[in-house]
This record gives sequence, C-alpha cells and structure tokens, in this order.
Amino acid sequence: HLTTAPYYKFRVKFLLGLELFSRELFYLGVLSSIFLHNLALLVLGVVLIRTTTKLIVFGRASRKLGEGRVFWSSLYLDIILPYMYLVFMIDNRLRKRKSSWK
Repeated sequence: HLTTAPYYKFRVKFLLGLELFSRELFYLGVLSSIFLHNLALLVLGVVLIRTTTKLIVFGRASRKLGEGRVFWSSLYLDIILPYMYLVFMIDNRLRKRKSSWK
C-alpha cells in the first residue's frame, strides 16, 4: 500500500487510515477503561465478543481460501500491524526510494 498510496483516491486513503485509527482507539479505550474506570468485567465482555466475532469471520474465510496460517496469526497481527504500518509509513516518508519494475 505504501508505494502505491499516491495513486489511491482520497476516499480510499481515508477509509484505510480510519480502520487503523479506530482499531488502535479501541485498544486504548480498553486499557484506559480497565485501569482508570474499574470496568474490567464490562470491557472483558466487549473484547470477548469482538474477538469471537473476528475469529468466526476469519475462520470461515481462511477455511474457504485454504489459508490456516492467516487464521492463527490474525489475533497477533490485529494488535501489531498498525504499529508496523506507522513505522513503514514514517520510513517511506523519510527515505524516498525509486521504484523500478523488472
């Protein structure tokens, strides 16, 4: 996405960014609710419902596509990918590389 991002329409860029932002906002809200508002049981229920729904959707999709690895790594990647994208985006902005297709 990073090297082809200049060719995306603004709406697509906005929606991709919004998805990453909302995911991180969810995790920050979970942490702040547990530590600051003592709502651990309610937050745990919300996280459990979200995780179960995600695993059902990813499980069905990975079964249809024959990609079991995607299913098992989806929980880890859900948390870590937004940070990786941020690092890649900053790196891409700082170092301009010339792309060449072979």
